[in-house]
Amino acid sequence: MIKKKSYEGYINLLVQFVSMICGFFVVKEMLSILGSTIYGAWIVINSVVGWISTADLGVGNGMRNEIAKAYALQETKKLQHIVREFLNSLLCISMIVLLVFILVTEVFIRTSVFEETYRLPSYVAVLFGCFNLFLGSSHSISLALQRSTWSSFSKCAANLFVLVTYLALSKSSYVPSLLGVSILNSLPFLVSNIVLLWALDRDYNLHIFNHKENALGFKCRFIPSSFSFCISFFLLQIFAILINSTDLVIIKYLYSEEIVTSYSNILKIYNSGSVLFTAFIYSLWSNVTYHYSKKDFGWIRNTINKNLLVCSLFSIGVIVVSLYLNSIMKIWLKDNCVIYNTFCIVVFALCCISQAFNSIYTNCLNGMGLIKIELLLGAIEAVGNIPLSIFLARNLNMGMAGVKLATTIWTILAMVVFMMLVRRTISKKEV
Repeated sequence: MIKKKSYEGYINLLVQFVSMICGFFVVKEMLSILGSTIYGAWIVINSVVGWISTADLGVGNGMRNEIAKAYALQETKKLQHIVREFLNSLLCISMIVLLVFILVTEVFIRTSVFEETYRLPSYVAVLFGCFNLFLGSSHSISLALQRSTWSSFSKCAANLFVLVTYLALSKSSYVPSLLGVSILNSLPFLVSNIVLLWALDRDYNLHIFNHKENALGFKCRFIPSSFSFCISFFLLQIFAILINSTDLVIIKYLYSEEIVTSYSNILKIYNSGSVLFTAFIYSLWSNVTYHYSKKDFGWIRNTINKNLLVCSLFSIGVIVVSLYLNSIMKIWLKDNCVIYNTFCIVVFALCCISQAFNSIYTNCLNGMGLIKIELLLGAIEAVGNIPLSIFLARNLNMGMAGVKLATTIWTILAMVVFMMLVRRTISKKEV
């Protein structure tokens, strides 16, 4: 078994930071090379294709838990079976998703939502998206096998390759078509996923590329045995998407596109910090599953305390950024910046900090497989967030800060409940 590295979180944090910087430069180069027309068309296509990553019905997350358990208990044959079972499921799901999204694209074209020129680039982007939905299982497997840094480096390598490609194009006079953009932005991730899957298969003898029937006589199923567990993860994803998307819709309904832009801009600042903290605890979920299966509850308790300390330091960083937020906005957006009032900044900062603390306990619950309470609260939040947002924003005249405050209230409520559940579970298991 691999001994956990204490600096793993810091490596993931650094790699994610590099990936994030690459993303900013890629946008800049794409706009410079393609112009606003082609780039805008790609954004439209990519926004639709982006939904593919959530269409695995939770199989990727379910796979992560099951593999981590088998790996912790050193059940090699069962591990091979679980990997093949989930890969079979993802392959079937990917084929169905491919057909569905091709039909969606065709409907968009025939109803003039998409232009005719979008057809082939959209098909190619959807095809790559479905390939990566299947091969993206390499990241779930990597995390489950306690190799989170492999997953981080794989994603970063793809982002770097995309950036280098556009930097090279900027030195030439060649302007890629919309079809070329679909390939350039998708192919590197496909290759990196294949390489990662091959490396895991080689080092952990998973028999993915060299299939051999195991001695236990398992039969691979196209629907995994833990499918109901996977669906729970899928519903949690849907609830999160609904909350994030409805915030923008509510602001548009109550106010205007300009307020939506202001909300989006301040959200980008705080989300950048959240992305970095998420990178730091990237491996927490699978690590908890691994040690929970080995009944090493002391490790889980100590790791929670260490992550809470790091989250406290993160909170200080959020406060510092908040104090200079308007100055940061002026540097970033210059003449297009908006000055945010103190109340709005405090609400966004509080939401960012509470989400970071909540993510620690959420990852622990996911790792332990205790997601029923999480699922219940997620459903209540998805439904209750809308009326609370409208009440705070319109009835109490809090504006867009009221919409964010509603999310903050639900997050703090969930954090308290999840914290109590995690600590009670560990205390019971340690007795």
